[in-house]
Amino acid sequence: STASRVSYFASLARLLFELEPLGQDVFRSVLLPSDSQMWQGTKRAIFGGQVAAQCLSAAYRTVPQDRFCHSLHSYFIAAGDKTKPVEFRVRRVRDGRSYSSRSIEGVQDDRAIFTMIASFSLPEGDVVHINHPMPKVPPAESLDVIGFLTAAAKNEELSSELRSNAQSQLDMYSRLSLEIQPTDPLVYYRVRPADEPKVHMWLRARDAPPPEPADASSVGTAAASGSSPAMSPTAVRQSHVLTTYMADMGILRGGLVSDLSLQAAFVTSLDHSVYFHEPLLPHEFVLYEAHCLFGGRGRTTNKGNMWRRDGALVATVFQEGLVRLVSQPPSAI
Repeated sequence: STASRVSYFASLARLLFELEPLGQDVFRSVLLPSDSQMWQGTKRAIFGGQVAAQCLSAAYRTVPQDRFCHSLHSYFIAAGDKTKPVEFRVRRVRDGRSYSSRSIEGVQDDRAIFTMIASFSLPEGDVVHINHPMPKVPPAESLDVIGFLTAAAKNEELSSELRSNAQSQLDMYSRLSLEIQPTDPLVYYRVRPADEPKVHMWLRARDAPPPEPADASSVGTAAASGSSPAMSPTAVRQSHVLTTYMADMGILRGGLVSDLSLQAAFVTSLDHSVYFHEPLLPHEFVLYEAHCLFGGRGRTTNKGNMWRRDGALVATVFQEGLVRLVSQPPSAI
């Protein structure tokens, strides 16, 4: 329905930005009604990007208003249960003249499920300006992942496994808070092998409005934080939280597309590091490149690059993934 579609970003914004204060530097996630949680997917486990984004959101509430996150490093310790709230405990490690450090722990039932350290800084001007160029790929508007998956699910020439996977992806896609347009769906969905362990996808938050513009008093701060066009400090912070959320989407894919003989029974993220360069615009697509640098010993090491449509590099991401094959023991870690 139209109502459910319009609620996608409203629900996501509530989840990521509206934490409940519990005391000194302690916050709790908002639990959404079950009818507005459909976009989270069918699994009981919390999407890791959600916990990471909420951690950063909690940390931002303890940092001076003129400081912005430039990097975070985190570990997924245990699976979280999305039917229960997560408590975020922030420790003010240091507030220096230009930089602030925060340590954050995500806790459920008195058990740590996630830990992060994040660094924040005052805006500074460019000393040297280098921007890793965006690859040439088909524009988002030319792609139709819904059409591709619908056709694949009915294509009798594909294996029953591929058809079933296409249908499950189609069902999941309708619930996601993000629009995802892989630039090469045949590779992304493992219909044919990739030439190299890399995938590209366009990502955008569904139904997101344009960012809040900077007012006269904050134009200097917002501009110095790298935003173009000028965004309010709150909008820049929210863009960092949203980037953290989106950066966990599909980053392990690059390690799974080169060799189609590998059947992964269990894939999960072990850690999550994000370096923030330029704010994204929530209502516009970003291009996300996920490149597997190494695979071995049951793990893959992956690098993500995220660009705005104007070619500005939004973030550099690193993540190690745990990959267990069908023939290996079950998924306990």
